[in-house]
Amino acid sequence: MKTFTNWILNKIGQTPFTKNILVLMSGTTTAQIISLLVTPILTRLFSPEEFGNYALFITITSILSILISLRYELAIMLPKEEKDARSIVKLSLIISLIISSFLIIIIFVFNKQISILLSLEALHNWLYAVPVLLLSMGIYQIFNNYNNRINNYKDISKGIVLLSASSSSMN
Repeated sequence: MKTFTNWILNKIGQTPFTKNILVLMSGTTTAQIISLLVTPILTRLFSPEEFGNYALFITITSILSILISLRYELAIMLPKEEKDARSIVKLSLIISLIISSFLIIIIFVFNKQISILLSLEALHNWLYAVPVLLLSMGIYQIFNNYNNRINNYKDISKGIVLLSASSSSMN
C-alpha cells in the first residue's frame, strides 16, 4: 500500500499544474488555520455587538472594493505582450489611487452625513479607514492578478497567508 501511495504522490507531484495547485492549497490551508486559531481569542476580547460592527465594516469595504480599480485588474491576464500587461497594472494602480483619494476627501467632508444616511453611527470614526483599506484591497487584487499572469503561485500563496494573518491581527 505504501508503494502505491508513494507512486501516486510522485505522479501527482511531477506536473507543474499539480505543483501549483498544491502551493495554492497549502497557502489557503495555512490561512484557514490562522483564522481558526485566532477566533477563540477574539471571541473573548470582543462583544457580539463589536463583531457585528466589524462585519458591517468589512461588508461595506468588500462591496466597494469591486469598484476601486474599476475592474481593470481583470484585464491584466489578456494582453499577449508583457509590456501591455504592465501598462494595465500601472493604470489599475493609478485608478485605485485616484478613487481612494476622492473617497478620502468625501469622507472627511461628509463623514457625519454619510454615517447618518447609512445608519452607521457606530462606525462613524471607522469610515476614515475605508479609503485606506480599499486602496490596500485594490493593490492586493491587482498584484494577485499579475502574479497569476506570470504563474507566480508561491507569491499568491504567501499573499493569502499574509492577508489572513493581517486581518486576524487587525481585529
